[in-house]
Amino acid sequence: AMSARSPADIAAARAALALALRESGDAEGAVAEIQAASRASASTEEVKKNLPALEVLAKSLVAWKAVEAKARANPSDLAARWDRALAAAAFGGWRLVLTDADALLAADHDANAPRLLKAHALRQLDRAKEAEALRVAVLPEPPRFLAALGPALHATDMALRANPSDATARARRAANLLAAGQPHLAAEEAARALKDQPNQPVATLIAAQSASQLGRRGDALVLARRAAELNPKSADIWVFLAALQRKRAEYAAAVESSTRAIALDERDADSLRAREAALRTLGRDAEADRDRQALERAAPRR
Repeated sequence: AMSARSPADIAAARAALALALRESGDAEGAVAEIQAASRASASTEEVKKNLPALEVLAKSLVAWKAVEAKARANPSDLAARWDRALAAAAFGGWRLVLTDADALLAADHDANAPRLLKAHALRQLDRAKEAEALRVAVLPEPPRFLAALGPALHATDMALRANPSDATARARRAANLLAAGQPHLAAEEAARALKDQPNQPVATLIAAQSASQLGRRGDALVLARRAAELNPKSADIWVFLAALQRKRAEYAAAVESSTRAIALDERDADSLRAREAALRTLGRDAEADRDRQALERAAPRR
């Protein structure tokens, strides 16, 4: 019956079969079907458009197969399970992702990387309520999470599994959670870091930034000021503090914070613009004009 169908129909059927096989974990079968779909559609212009995506899918399946054997050989190898979960996510094998994410969470219920990955997989499978139960917000940039933030988060998970009292690793995990669009989880993690090490500057800044994103601007301001006291040589802290002060119409304080940031990085265009705006609000136009001139000098010539 299949032989009587058009090349486009055959290609579409084989591509659909490949998608089903990838969910079952049969990477070799899926790759074979993708290759067959490519041959069947060689003379079909409409289906040719999909071949690059099919080829990417095939490569992703091959990559998954390479790490699958290692994880299967040693189920207690958490690094291998994480690699296999990421490889499955690359080709959209979300049920396979769930299997490994659940195993990782069973081994370490405090781990955040598999928690976020599991929530993302559930949403891809239209199981949003289960994802919400994990208290994980929608990932704002899934490709970035899969390529960089997820692996970085997994590394801090492993560091904290080895040494739960490592406040520096916990602060890094809080920073990764915030970068992954999880201010609630970041705030909790930063608080835990500060409980172990009250003067941790990174955790203090992340706590401030998380509070700001959660709408707790008063707490954010107090924490940002504390972060500046702990690490006055961080331009990022002064930039953040200045932004909070502008939102509260504390323009004189914002000018001072922007000036501290500029002293650490005189070519910081954002701080120069922020200070110029605050100065004009205060009616200090001559100083604002100097910042405008500095910005024009720093702008690349075309």
